[in-house]
Amino acid sequence: MEPGVTYAELRFPQTPAPPARKGQAAVVRTTVTTSGKAAVSSPVSTKLVRTLAILSFILLVLVVTLLILAMRWSSQLQRRTAEVMQCSANATLLSEEVMYFSKLWDTSQQNLTQLLSEYAAMTSLYQNLSVSFQNTNNTLQDLLEQQRQAAEHRTQMWSWLQGRNVFQCSREDVSGHAAIRCKSCQEEWTFQNPHCYYFSEEKLSWWNSRGRCASHKSKLVSVNSREEQIFINSRLQNPHDKFWIGYSDSQKEGQWHWEDGSSGSLGFWNRYQPDNYNDAEDCVTTVQYGSPYSWNDDQCWKGFRYICEKDADQVLFNSTSIFS
Repeated sequence: MEPGVTYAELRFPQTPAPPARKGQAAVVRTTVTTSGKAAVSSPVSTKLVRTLAILSFILLVLVVTLLILAMRWSSQLQRRTAEVMQCSANATLLSEEVMYFSKLWDTSQQNLTQLLSEYAAMTSLYQNLSVSFQNTNNTLQDLLEQQRQAAEHRTQMWSWLQGRNVFQCSREDVSGHAAIRCKSCQEEWTFQNPHCYYFSEEKLSWWNSRGRCASHKSKLVSVNSREEQIFINSRLQNPHDKFWIGYSDSQKEGQWHWEDGSSGSLGFWNRYQPDNYNDAEDCVTTVQYGSPYSWNDDQCWKGFRYICEKDADQVLFNSTSIFS
């Protein structure tokens, strides 16, 4: 047997009773106090209950609002936290990139410094090469000029040698350069160290013969030794050809002098000479004879061949010039 249930309805003051549903029996509503006893509603308690209800509602609204705000702030905080973390990650990445670019900058600076150093070295090398090229070019120009001068010198030397005979050449050192020194006579002149002799084909008087020798920068021969007299006779081919020599007593009879003014102590007179035939023979000739004694005095106006004499030219050949 189930225990009996008693229904009671709690109503706030001044709250109207709900209407009875149709077909439903009337329910006895009893207001019970907290002490279990029925209480009689009063206007004060009803107002208090209403106020509490309003405050509870407001509090509920505030709590809900706070919850909503808290959820929103939590969402924003999470978003901000995510953004901060992203910013931190970005900052870390940016820091790494900054460090990378810093290292890259340092490397670039080092490379730039090295490039500048290499550029300076290349510039210096270029300048040195330019100087070397200029020096080489100058040396080449000097060599070309020396070659041109040498070619000109060879042409000049060859032209100069065309009319000369060269004898007794020897090597010498002149100003640090090798050179060749020779003795030289003009063409048609005969060398007998240290003189050159010219045996003419034309016949002139003694005076004209002396003038012709002077035109060749020479003089009628002066015989100063037996060897020289033997050499002169060896060059004479026809015993009938007489040759004037530079010996005369035209200034004073009997006082014989060479053209250079010296008297000379040697005489290679033929037998019975000088005889001053007809008191008119003041100049001396020599002929081809079997001995050195072949001189004869004769008249100076007669036309005979003559012998000129001069010192052999001293000729120095080097790479750039000819000296005589």
